[in-house]
Amino acid sequence: MRAKARDAGASGWLENLPRLVGDLCRDWGLRPGAAFGDATEAYVVSVTREDGTPAVLKILMPRRGAAFAAELTVLRLAAGEGCCRLYAYDVDRAALLLEHLGPSMSELNLPQPRRLEILTDLATALWRRTDADLPTALTRLAWQAAYIPRKWAELGKPCSRAAVDQALAAAASRGRAWDPRRAVLIHGDVHQWNALSVLAGSGATIGEPRAAHAAGTDPPNEPSLLGRRAACVDGDIPAGADSRNAGADRRDAGTDRRPAGLGGAAGLGGAAGLGGAAGLGGAAGFRLVDPDGLIAEPEADLGVLMREDPVELLDGDPWERARWLATRTGTDATAIWEWGLVERVATGLVLTVAGVQPIAAHMLAAADEVGRRS
Repeated sequence: MRAKARDAGASGWLENLPRLVGDLCRDWGLRPGAAFGDATEAYVVSVTREDGTPAVLKILMPRRGAAFAAELTVLRLAAGEGCCRLYAYDVDRAALLLEHLGPSMSELNLPQPRRLEILTDLATALWRRTDADLPTALTRLAWQAAYIPRKWAELGKPCSRAAVDQALAAAASRGRAWDPRRAVLIHGDVHQWNALSVLAGSGATIGEPRAAHAAGTDPPNEPSLLGRRAACVDGDIPAGADSRNAGADRRDAGTDRRPAGLGGAAGLGGAAGLGGAAGLGGAAGFRLVDPDGLIAEPEADLGVLMREDPVELLDGDPWERARWLATRTGTDATAIWEWGLVERVATGLVLTVAGVQPIAAHMLAAADEVGRRS
């Protein structure tokens, strides 16, 4: 975090950090504990509230201003549903007081199929229509379409040209398919390191977040670089949703803000989803952290799950995961597949730059193999 702050020209913020932490602890009645050493974009420290509730104080560095606004918006809208709970926030000081959670899913050695089930259910718990001022899928696609070829060349072409072309074609396809009537709030980075376990009794003293101080239709099937199309699964192509609802940060009681087509037997309201007796299940034991915060078609969230666990993806037919995700959520398998093509290459390159190996190499190798099989 210190190196990134200096690189971002935030040395003054870094020098002032002890006083900033002290001021926030005084203003919010917090007793500071140990800092988290693995944070890279923020200063994160364990704290205890006046009533004894454990919490986490997160202060984002100045260059992350837009990210702070997006994260705050998502956490307020989620109100603890799928994401960590927000206790307090300070816009001027880019500070968040958050629920204290336990180990990440990545530390718990859950079988990959079970991880996929839980992460899918966590993602869908957040989906809702909103008029919040957040970046859209088009913003992400534009960035990915520019980043992929540039970084691929700069890194010495760490994956095949075919994988890059396939990712760019998929990005163009999802851009053409953009339909604001289907757009919902999504997390944008759902994976096992961003899913933390819920500690026993963590929800007992949670109240309303408070401000503190400052407080459509896809293009027709066409021969392309995207690979063979998914077999049609009954109910996996949602109908167009109503226009996005304006209004409150939180769901109104009894009001379903999910897009039409996501509430069927295989969707969010059935036993395989989040509303039935077999709904939340294991997902209730986890919450997502560090949301990117996008307004996008729901399949964009599921495309992230297509990029994750790349070794397991190749054990069988990669399309099977896309079809499984579509059936579980009542969404479109082809859209999920295309988002996966983009996310796999873009994130593989990002992780290569960051030196996160062997995960980066595995993602890019999976992109190559998917391209060969298509």
